[in-house]
Amino acid sequence: MRITSTANPRVQASVRLRDRKGREASGRFLIEGRRELDSALNSGVQLLEAFVRDGWQERVGDATAHLLEASGAALIEVSERVADRLSYGGQTSPVVAVAKIPSAGLPDLGGPGPIVVLDGIEKPGNLGAVVRTAAGFGVCAVIVADAPADPYGPNAVRASQGAVFHVPVLAMSGAAARSALRDEGRPICVATPDGGVPPWELSLASTWAVVIGREDRGVSAGWVEAADYRVSIPLEPGVDSLNLSVAAAILLHECRRPDRE
Repeated sequence: MRITSTANPRVQASVRLRDRKGREASGRFLIEGRRELDSALNSGVQLLEAFVRDGWQERVGDATAHLLEASGAALIEVSERVADRLSYGGQTSPVVAVAKIPSAGLPDLGGPGPIVVLDGIEKPGNLGAVVRTAAGFGVCAVIVADAPADPYGPNAVRASQGAVFHVPVLAMSGAAARSALRDEGRPICVATPDGGVPPWELSLASTWAVVIGREDRGVSAGWVEAADYRVSIPLEPGVDSLNLSVAAAILLHECRRPDRE
């Protein structure tokens, strides 16, 4: 099959996956970029179809091409015009794949490693960067609580560099997240700009849930009230916050220090 028209129903349906409403209605999302595609193929994400440009095999490499051909996804050749329409943010990806959104349930919270809770995160780039950081520190899961940002939006997937396929990411309300963490017996540690204990003085452990809020307003009142501990990263005068992924890295490093276990 070769598609040359951007008006093709399959193309139009895939373009709608750029919007959260389209993803939630269909249970599907887009994957583009070689690293992201490799990560998805190697983590068992279910690919449903893949739109490929001319010469795509050479551009992604033999290993990725073989995995994609063996994945069971329908391979659909498209013209350059159609491929450009499918690509997001001016990219010229050789492959744009449509995948089923992975399901991550509450039992995932019982695994080893700390949990990161992102409270009210708006920017998908920040969300994806924190997921990437969390994957590097071996977290059990990332909970996206009361957040406008979608972990399976194109910008979040790209910023995660494919890490979103290797870490369970759960989107839920803050109330549901707090209840689930309590049920698992996980202490809740809330990061605050001030008024908390420095990370090196607080015995952060890999069984904890670390809650990080937006840079402009911090965590919401519900999390502050539920906190077992509060932690603050001391900063030099005139600096009032850190990027979320940087703050997450500092706190997760403390959680995983051997002398903390």
